[in-house]
Amino acid sequence: MLYACVKNIVIYLIIAGIANNVVPGKEYKKYVSFFNGLIILLIILEPVSSLRNKKLSDLSKYYDYFEYICDEQSNELADLQEQYYLFSNIDNRDNDKSENDKNQNDNEQAIYQEILAEISQIELIQDKNGMNLSCIVYVSCDLSKEKEKILKKNISKVYNIEFGNIYISKR
Repeated sequence: MLYACVKNIVIYLIIAGIANNVVPGKEYKKYVSFFNGLIILLIILEPVSSLRNKKLSDLSKYYDYFEYICDEQSNELADLQEQYYLFSNIDNRDNDKSENDKNQNDNEQAIYQEILAEISQIELIQDKNGMNLSCIVYVSCDLSKEKEKILKKNISKVYNIEFGNIYISKR
């Protein structure tokens, strides 16, 4: 495309040079030069305008894709906020437990709050009806067996998944 544009300009400049030399008087040369300049501008602007139209359609595709990604990210953010809310308020569901159980639960919740900072992603596997079948929790560091147990217990409560169907993976 660029090669064709340069070729058209060179061909026209040769023709314009011949036309300038053929014009009989000086008073007409300025009009011929002005006309030649306009034609050269049109030759140059033609590929730029076609490029502009093409780029605008490409930009609209990129805009649509960007909008789609932003929607996905905002949905993920909303899910993460909901998960954080559910996880951080889990101990409020257990008001009818004994004092000893509450102290143990408070200790587990303190440990769980530490674990929350290590979670990078939670991936749910669901059946076609939206029922949670299993869960993979990606963490950024190795967890002790006690911390894994606490994490699995809380995830089991929140997502209603059997304890054995929760898998923890280090990233």
